[in-house]
Amino acid sequence: MPTTAVPAPASTYPLNRSEHGYLALDGFAGSFHQAYLLRLDRPVDEVLVRRALRQLVSAFPRLRCIAVPGWHRHRWQLLPDDEAVDQLFDVAYRVRGDVALDDPAALQAHHTQLLNEPLPIEHGLAVRMGFYPHPQRPMIHLGVHHMLCDGRSMQMMITALLGALNGQPMAPVPMEAPSLLHTIRPLHWKEWPRKLLAARRHAQEQQRRLAAARVLQLPTRATPHYSAHAVVHHRLAVSAPELRACARRHGVSLNTLVVAAFAQAFLQPHAGDPLAASVIRLSVDLRRYFPPGHAVPQMGNYVAAFLVQEGGRRSLDEHARSVEAQVRAALARYERREMCWGYLFEELMPLLGRTAISHIAWGMKRAGRFPRISAHATSLGDCNRLNAAGAATRLHELHISAPSLSPLLCMTELGGSFNIDVVFQRCETEPDEVRAWLQRLDALLLAEADAVTQIDAAARLAQPSPAQPPAPLAA
Repeated sequence: MPTTAVPAPASTYPLNRSEHGYLALDGFAGSFHQAYLLRLDRPVDEVLVRRALRQLVSAFPRLRCIAVPGWHRHRWQLLPDDEAVDQLFDVAYRVRGDVALDDPAALQAHHTQLLNEPLPIEHGLAVRMGFYPHPQRPMIHLGVHHMLCDGRSMQMMITALLGALNGQPMAPVPMEAPSLLHTIRPLHWKEWPRKLLAARRHAQEQQRRLAAARVLQLPTRATPHYSAHAVVHHRLAVSAPELRACARRHGVSLNTLVVAAFAQAFLQPHAGDPLAASVIRLSVDLRRYFPPGHAVPQMGNYVAAFLVQEGGRRSLDEHARSVEAQVRAALARYERREMCWGYLFEELMPLLGRTAISHIAWGMKRAGRFPRISAHATSLGDCNRLNAAGAATRLHELHISAPSLSPLLCMTELGGSFNIDVVFQRCETEPDEVRAWLQRLDALLLAEADAVTQIDAAARLAQPSPAQPPAPLAA
C-alpha cells in the first residue's frame, strides 16, 4: 500500500505570563473573545472580503496557533498553512444577513452575543470572522481570542484588512513569542536590589492608599460565579474636536481628560464621603520597554496596567491634572524598570500549572477577593489613521470589546465622534446602571465643553478690534 508522507511537526513557542493567565481563566470567566465590528462606508464584494480575511490567517501566523499541553505547561503550536487550516477557516467564517445593522439596539444585542461566543484555543482556529451585507454600509466582524493578541495587534490586522479591501498586498508578520520579563527586568544584574526595593516601595504605598479609601463601583451584586458578558454602545454627547479643545485648555491629552471625567462620574454621587475614591486601571503597551538591542515584537500580547486613584471634591481641571501626573509617574517607573515587584510573582505563576491557577481564581471569586477597582479603561486612540490616505473603501464606524472581570471602558475616536463600548458582567451589574453612569459622564463633559466655549468667546471679545483705515477725505 502507498504510504502518506507525515508532515514535519509544526514549530512550538512558549506562552508569556499574560497568555498563561488567559488560558487558565478561559473556562472560569468565559472565552476571551475580542469582538470588533467594522462598518464600511460603501458596499464591497463578499468574495473580496472572504479572500482578505483568509489572507489575514496566512499573513498573521498567530491566528493559526493552538495551545498544546505539555506534561505541566502549555505551549503554542503553529499550524501549517495548509488544507486543514482551510477547513478550520470555513468553520470560523460566516455570512450573516439576519442582523438589522441600522438598528442600534439590534447591533448592540448582536455584539453581546458575539462577545459570549466561545473560541477553541486548543483546537483552532481561535477566531470568528463574518461579513454582513448592506446596500450602503456593510459590516465585518473580526473576532480573535485575547490569548492570541492584544488591542495593538487588532489595530494591525484592521489596517491590513482595509488595505487588502483596497487592493494592497498584505505583508506577512512573523510569529514572535518573547518573554515579558524582558520589559520589566533591570538592564544590569547590579541594579536588581535597588530596582526591586523601589518597586516594592511603590506597591506598598499603593496598597496603603487603596486600604485607606472606599473604592467606588457601579452597583454590583456579589455572585459565586460569572454568567455572561454584556456590552453597551455609547457615543459621547461631546464631539471629539470639542473634547480635544477642552483637553488643550487644561494642558492634557484627550484620553487623560476623558479618564478624569470617568473618575469624576464615579465620585459625583458621593461628594460628601471623604473616603470615596475612583480607581481606574489603565493599559500600557510594553513594546516600548524591550531593552536596546532586543527585537521589538509586533503581533501578540505585550500589555501591562497601572492604577490611577482620584478622590475628593475637585473640579474636572484638578482631576485631569492629577491623572496626568499619575500617568507620567507610572510610565516613568516603567522606563526606570521599577515596576517589577508584582510582575515577578506573575512570571512564577505559570509554574503552578493551569489547574492550580484556575482553582485559585475560583476561590478568590467565591470569597470576593478579586482586586476592587472602579473600571478598567483602554483606548485604541485616534482610529481615523486606520484609513489610508486616498483609500476608496474606508472604515466608517467601529465598535470594540473584550471580556473583562471588571467593567471595561473601550475608547475609540473615529469620524469626529468619541465612542465608549462598556463591557461588564451581566450577573453583577444591570445595563441601566451602566447607562445612568454614562449619562452622568455626558453631563459632565457637556458642562465642560460649554464652559470652554464661553471662556473662548469672552477671550475673543476682550481682544482689541483691529485698527480701521482712515476715512477718505470728502471731495
